[in-house]
Amino acid sequence: MNAAASNDVVSALWMLLALAVAGAIALPAYRRLQRATREVAARANELEAALGDLQSTAPRFYYLRTGGLPQGPVELTTLRAMVIDGRLDGEALAAPAGTDRWRRVGELLADGTAPGTVRAGSQELK
Repeated sequence: MNAAASNDVVSALWMLLALAVAGAIALPAYRRLQRATREVAARANELEAALGDLQSTAPRFYYLRTGGLPQGPVELTTLRAMVIDGRLDGEALAAPAGTDRWRRVGELLADGTAPGTVRAGSQELK
């Protein structure tokens, strides 16, 4: 084997050694990244399920614009956002889903009572 071929073989061996060392370093890091990704995905699934539970238990309301038809149901936070954004007037009416207790949206948002509850002075009437 001539000197040039010998140098090529040595260079190739050094490259293989460098790749092996890089692989030995990179593989555990890759496995840690895979594990962390699985853990994050599992936590995201848990949070998504919890959010679904919260959304399914939040009170929902139908709302009625002046001269319009009832729309909804939507959550109270949605009604609040619609008033803030100007998409719904505080004079519009809202009723908890499953009831016929219509109240002004502005009152509903201002007093913070439970759905179907009206404040009268310091007493709550249901």
